[in-house]
Amino acid sequence: MRICLFSYRFSPSVGGIEQVSQNLAEAWTQQGHDVTVVTKTPAGANQQDFDRRFRFCVVRINSQDKAWRQWKPALDSVDLVVSNGSSIRYWPQWAHGRKPVVIIHAQFLGRDPDATVPLAQRMRRRFRLWTRRSIMRRAAGNVYISQMIRQHIGIRGGVVIYNPVDPIFRPLPDVPIAADFGFFGRMVQEKGVSDLLDALHLCRTRGHPFRLDLYGEGRALEDFQRQAKRLELDALVRWRPFVRGEELVRAMNSPHVVVVPSKWREPMGIVAVEAMACGKCVIGSSSGGLGEVLGGYCPRYPNNDVSQLADQMTVVAIDPPLRQQYEQAALRRSKDFELYKIANEYLAYFSHVIGDTRR
Repeated sequence: MRICLFSYRFSPSVGGIEQVSQNLAEAWTQQGHDVTVVTKTPAGANQQDFDRRFRFCVVRINSQDKAWRQWKPALDSVDLVVSNGSSIRYWPQWAHGRKPVVIIHAQFLGRDPDATVPLAQRMRRRFRLWTRRSIMRRAAGNVYISQMIRQHIGIRGGVVIYNPVDPIFRPLPDVPIAADFGFFGRMVQEKGVSDLLDALHLCRTRGHPFRLDLYGEGRALEDFQRQAKRLELDALVRWRPFVRGEELVRAMNSPHVVVVPSKWREPMGIVAVEAMACGKCVIGSSSGGLGEVLGGYCPRYPNNDVSQLADQMTVVAIDPPLRQQYEQAALRRSKDFELYKIANEYLAYFSHVIGDTRR
């Protein structure tokens, strides 16, 4: 099968979409398929040398006016186009190429604005949402990374296929435990670090001074550090920068429990799956795709409920046998997200889509 995978963001940029696109492209290539990745992300001055590390072709679109000239060779030689993300900016090129298009819905489209927004602005937003959904209905196939995203998008048909976990995430028994809890993610308000710090403070007032390591960077980092100082948590909290690759795997193995305290509804929550693949109990907020990932396997709590978060942290920290049960369940659950299992689910769906378009 010849696949053109569009990923608006791609390596060397770092993030969930970038990693998922790279993992899927590598898996499909290893299984004998011809994959071309098209992206807007530049690779710097040594772009050609950088892209030689991949076993698949990478086409980097430099500007909007050159997009069609760069797209056309890729589109002429493929069986279908796969867009990781619901961007419709390049829909004219895809439509002109007359290839079936499969959209991977990995994020929210947005929502209708409430009455506090001026009428003209409300109408513009609603028109944009209507336009995006109308165009997406013309896609040959739709993939949703969680049931919650499928319900949100509101387009009939398609399948739910979760994002895959990178095979490097695994239990490392030789890594010593360095903290009771760990957090891994962007230091922004929606990721819930402020709730986690409040819960840690509440645990300490109840007589449980748990230790917490936080890995990440972002615009709210200084705010969180001031909050920790105000709550007198400096002796319990360690701030770490982003780590990647094998260093990240070792870091995820170092706490007893990983916490994913998102304030918002996560579309899926890949960091939770990465921690589960490391054999860790994960405590996470219950709304959205994150709740789907953890439900029945690891403890959850209502989004933004600091007291419930503190309760869950205390229970798993002071009861090692219970924590071990969660660890075993988490490792079993992580098998549902193995890369080649997910890659094969995509290939089966692509074959179905191509067959439908040729009938």
